[in-house]
Amino acid sequence: MSANLIVLVVALLGYGVFQFGRSLRDEAAVPHWTTAVAVGTAVLLLEGHALTLLLNGSAGWTYQLLGIAGFALIGPVTIAWSIIGALWLRHRGHTVHRPRHARSASGVRTVTN
Repeated sequence: MSANLIVLVVALLGYGVFQFGRSLRDEAAVPHWTTAVAVGTAVLLLEGHALTLLLNGSAGWTYQLLGIAGFALIGPVTIAWSIIGALWLRHRGHTVHRPRHARSASGVRTVTN
């Protein structure tokens, strides 16, 4: 594994762990939606690296084809779960922290985004 890949994966996973730990410590804190994207990117990098090792290794062509087929299935699932997680965290962040319609001191409804 190259040093650049290790640094990138550690940084991405470290950001996710930091956000998750912050949400455990403070119940009102919701991880930012980029947390799901960062963790999904790190997992996708590790999956791609595993496929690269399999294709460049001394494994037979049967295992290489199975690796490509497995990555063809697992890769899009990882991307989809990252998108779903990001949308869920974004929605949760908007609904937990502030209501959609808040009343000001004058009693006028204002929309907050």
